[in-house]
Amino acid sequence: MGVLAYLTAQRAGDDAWAAEIAQEAGIEAEEAHAALGECAPTAAGLPPVRFATSQQDWPLAEPKENYFDKELLAGTDGGVIFEDNAVNAPTHDIDSWLEGDAFAEEGDDIDDEYGDRSGAMGAPPIDMNAAEEAWDLDEGVVAPAEEELGQQIAPLADVASLEGLAPGSAEDEHWLRNSPVAADLAAAGAFDTALQLLQRQAGIVAYEPLVPWLWRAFVAARAVVPGAPGMPPLVVHMRRNNEASEGDLGKVLPASPLRLAYLESHTLASAYRAVSANKLQDAEHEFRSLLHMLVLTPAVDDTEAQRISELMGECREYLIGISIELERRALATSEPDQVARILELAALFTHVQMQPQHQMLALRIAMMEARRVGNLAMAGHFARRLIELQPPAKVVQVAQQIVSLSDRQPRDVVPVPSYSVHETDYVVCAGSHTLIPAGGANAVLDPLTGAKYLPEFRGTLCKVSGISEVGRFATGLRNLA
Repeated sequence: MGVLAYLTAQRAGDDAWAAEIAQEAGIEAEEAHAALGECAPTAAGLPPVRFATSQQDWPLAEPKENYFDKELLAGTDGGVIFEDNAVNAPTHDIDSWLEGDAFAEEGDDIDDEYGDRSGAMGAPPIDMNAAEEAWDLDEGVVAPAEEELGQQIAPLADVASLEGLAPGSAEDEHWLRNSPVAADLAAAGAFDTALQLLQRQAGIVAYEPLVPWLWRAFVAARAVVPGAPGMPPLVVHMRRNNEASEGDLGKVLPASPLRLAYLESHTLASAYRAVSANKLQDAEHEFRSLLHMLVLTPAVDDTEAQRISELMGECREYLIGISIELERRALATSEPDQVARILELAALFTHVQMQPQHQMLALRIAMMEARRVGNLAMAGHFARRLIELQPPAKVVQVAQQIVSLSDRQPRDVVPVPSYSVHETDYVVCAGSHTLIPAGGANAVLDPLTGAKYLPEFRGTLCKVSGISEVGRFATGLRNLA
């Protein structure tokens, strides 16, 4: 340890400290250097270098001359090839050179300076016509005619669809240009424009129930691919008509999370099952959700657009019917003495356009309610309508008994002045659950569902859809681009 301390002090240039350390350790300078060998540092400098790393191939490989380096340096002793030509060559007029008089400045002396121009090393000039005949180079035989060129060369792609678009236009911009459907505008990220379009087309003023489906339309039109570490992900825009558009940017449309076939087979079927199971509140929720989804469901063709319109009408009828039945049940529980109103609601439920199996349920309820209070004439009317739907044999038997009883005693104990079995056109107000007189005259329409209301409901929120304004002017909802 003393040797190392001594050598360190000596290398630092502090001879006095080194001498003090040597005295305390009892060592000599020669002994210290001999202990560490030849590599011991001295006051004169660093130990000698055993080998020079600059001459090694590591870490950098020695550059090697390639073919072009050798050719450029051949015969120049390391100088620049063609140096004499670059420095001493005469200047010439480019126009005259193009005309074949490149070296006509000196007259006929050009042959003396550059040699005979008739050929290299005095070779005679070549007759190209004779050479072509000798080699049998008749281009007319192998060259296709102009009319054949059009068949062999593929035409350029039609770029007419790109007119009016700046280079580098985003996929979203094409969706905005190609579709007047609110779902497609939401997929492009133009939510404000989509909501304004829904207001103009369908009179929609309450957007909260549609917000989840607007976001789903936006998300479903994009696929996110992770990028390189530290880089943002790649966004791939998804199209629902990529094959049909054939790559034409003027026809591409965004993908949609809502498909008509799926809504019919799942959501609509679930709503039907809820009605059959007498779960009317669940059925009401299912039909209203289906109605909201249909608003943002794009159609593929005219057939699908027509089917979407029919399904919205079916949702309207079921929602009106379910609300009537729920009101009747609530009234029968809270105010059972209002028999006339209970009978009226049961009768109005039968005039809602539903599936035959559900229409049978409504008629059976109305028939039994009328029979219970002694309104045999009204009960017989409902029984005859029930038999026309061809219910099961057990139901037919009960209905026939009611009809026979009604024929023997055609009377009603409880009068229902607001309902008549002789009415030819039943138009039910979706707000008050009453008949609109004169077959719906002066009725106010809901622009989205087509539900009819009494005039006093104008300007209110539709009780069927929950999102549209009754009586608001609208151009009509569009689902087809």
